[in-house]
Amino acid sequence: MNNTITMTPLQIILQIVGVLGIGSGIWVIIEKITQYKLDKKKFLFKEKLEAFDLLAKNVIGFSLHKKLPITAFENFANSARARLMINDKELDRKIHQFFIRLDLLISRETKENREDIELDKEWKQLQEEALEIIDSLKKDLNNTI
Repeated sequence: MNNTITMTPLQIILQIVGVLGIGSGIWVIIEKITQYKLDKKKFLFKEKLEAFDLLAKNVIGFSLHKKLPITAFENFANSARARLMINDKELDRKIHQFFIRLDLLISRETKENREDIELDKEWKQLQEEALEIIDSLKKDLNNTI
């Protein structure tokens, strides 16, 4: 007795179609997962960009605070969304300290003579810190991509 299994051409075609169907189904699943991850990255990048934009305006535009009465607490509230998205604890603390120093400097300036050289040095130091913060935000944003 011969133990070979014979298949008709129709059975062979059905098996090939079945294998291709499963393969294409798996490919669709892989494609959907990849697209989901890309969409999630795009969404996160967009959200970070908007939040960091507001934070950067508050950090760089700190000289406007001299004209507009704004407290450290308002700065904390305005920067909360961006600070939640920052993965670097050191940068988060730097931003926190920046706003505290800004608030203290503004209150000192209103009490003291504006011609004080020490105050001018502190304003320049605050400007340097603002630029460092912006550079750190750029790095954080670029790491999202």
